[in-house]
Amino acid sequence: MALRLANRELARRAGRRTGLMFADLGPMRAAPRESLLALQVKDRRSGYPAETLVRAFDAGWRIAEVGVDHL
Repeated sequence: MALRLANRELARRAGRRTGLMFADLGPMRAAPRESLLALQVKDRRSGYPAETLVRAFDAGWRIAEVGVDHL
Protein backbone atom coordinates (compact mmCIF):
# COMPACT_ATOMS: atom_id res chain seq x y z
CA MET A 1 0.00 0.00 0.00
CA ALA A 2 2.84 2.39 0.83
CA LEU A 3 4.38 1.90 -2.61
CA ARG A 4 1.10 2.76 -4.32
CA LEU A 5 0.81 5.95 -2.29
CA ALA A 6 4.41 6.86 -3.07
CA ASN A 7 3.82 6.23 -6.79
CA ARG A 8 0.69 8.38 -6.74
CA GLU A 9 2.57 11.20 -5.01
CA LEU A 10 5.45 10.99 -7.47
CA ALA A 11 3.01 11.11 -10.39
CA ARG A 12 1.37 14.16 -8.82
CA ARG A 13 4.71 15.95 -8.38
CA ALA A 14 5.85 15.09 -11.91
CA GLY A 15 2.49 16.32 -13.17
CA ARG A 16 2.91 19.59 -11.31
CA ARG A 17 6.40 19.99 -12.79
CA THR A 18 5.35 19.18 -16.38
CA GLY A 19 1.67 20.11 -16.49
CA LEU A 20 0.86 16.52 -17.55
CA MET A 21 -1.41 14.28 -15.52
CA PHE A 22 -0.63 10.59 -15.03
CA ALA A 23 -2.32 7.84 -13.05
CA ASP A 24 1.07 6.43 -12.08
CA LEU A 25 4.72 6.34 -13.11
CA GLY A 26 5.13 2.74 -14.15
CA PRO A 27 8.52 1.64 -15.46
CA MET A 28 7.50 0.91 -19.08
CA ARG A 29 8.69 3.33 -21.75
CA ALA A 30 8.39 3.11 -25.54
CA ALA A 31 10.83 5.21 -27.54
CA PRO A 32 13.76 4.68 -29.88
CA ARG A 33 16.83 3.50 -27.97
CA GLU A 34 19.07 6.32 -29.20
CA SER A 35 16.49 8.92 -28.16
CA LEU A 36 16.27 7.44 -24.68
CA LEU A 37 20.06 7.36 -24.36
CA ALA A 38 20.22 11.00 -25.47
CA LEU A 39 18.15 11.97 -22.41
CA GLN A 40 21.18 11.02 -20.28
CA VAL A 41 19.09 9.66 -17.42
CA LYS A 42 21.38 9.31 -14.38
CA ASP A 43 19.21 7.34 -11.95
CA ARG A 44 19.46 3.60 -12.68
CA ARG A 45 17.30 2.60 -9.73
CA SER A 46 13.78 3.43 -8.57
CA GLY A 47 13.85 7.10 -9.61
CA TYR A 48 14.36 6.58 -13.33
CA PRO A 49 10.64 6.65 -14.31
CA ALA A 50 10.22 10.18 -12.91
CA GLU A 51 13.58 11.37 -14.23
CA THR A 52 12.83 9.97 -17.68
CA LEU A 53 9.44 11.69 -17.75
CA VAL A 54 10.83 15.09 -16.73
CA ARG A 55 13.83 14.91 -19.07
CA ALA A 56 11.62 13.84 -21.99
CA PHE A 57 9.23 16.71 -21.26
CA ASP A 58 12.13 19.18 -21.10
CA ALA A 59 13.43 17.81 -24.42
CA GLY A 60 10.07 18.55 -26.06
CA TRP A 61 8.94 14.96 -26.47
CA ARG A 62 5.27 14.14 -27.05
CA ILE A 63 4.29 12.14 -23.96
CA ALA A 64 1.18 10.01 -23.50
CA GLU A 65 -0.01 7.55 -20.90
CA VAL A 66 -1.55 4.42 -22.37
CA GLY A 67 -3.70 2.23 -20.15
CA VAL A 68 -3.06 -1.51 -20.21
CA ASP A 69 -5.52 -4.15 -19.05
CA HIS A 70 -3.98 -6.77 -16.76
CA LEU A 71 -4.98 -9.13 -13.97
